[in-house]
Amino acid sequence: MTVKRKEGYIPSRKLENDFSEPLYAITPYISHNLVQTIITPHTGAIDKEKTIRIAESLATVTRDGATQPSLDAVQEIIMNETGVRIPRRELARYFGGERVYILLKLHPQFPAERLVKEAMEWDGVEGVDEVYGDVDMVIRAHINYGKGNVVSLLRQKFPDALQDLKVLVTD
Repeated sequence: MTVKRKEGYIPSRKLENDFSEPLYAITPYISHNLVQTIITPHTGAIDKEKTIRIAESLATVTRDGATQPSLDAVQEIIMNETGVRIPRRELARYFGGERVYILLKLHPQFPAERLVKEAMEWDGVEGVDEVYGDVDMVIRAHINYGKGNVVSLLRQKFPDALQDLKVLVTD
């Protein structure tokens, strides 16, 4: 049944009603059909053998590493095989966002506790640390591209508190 139906064991109506945009994990068992779905809008029809090679490369990277590959690594694997750079925003639609460190330099008069309390309640924030040095605060978060991510919330809710904001993407 799962071989003949590319949506797998999940009935299509359940898929429609439960979630409209599922997120996929890059595992050693990644489907070449998923790779085909991601690449086809950017390259047109693509050879099945090529999608199988890309899926195998992604599976190898996942098997060899302790964590899922970054969107940069996925983008590079696809580009090496097809010559086409899939935008990170497009890849994030299928695989979710990325883990980041957000480095904040705050105005000295701003009470940092207020930002800590509010940021800890936001979706995607894993932790907030006050530090000493070139920056005042480090936020560990998982961000998705688009509106409503942690970075845009910081800029929207605390524009007067921020002197500088830097985002570091982790592997």
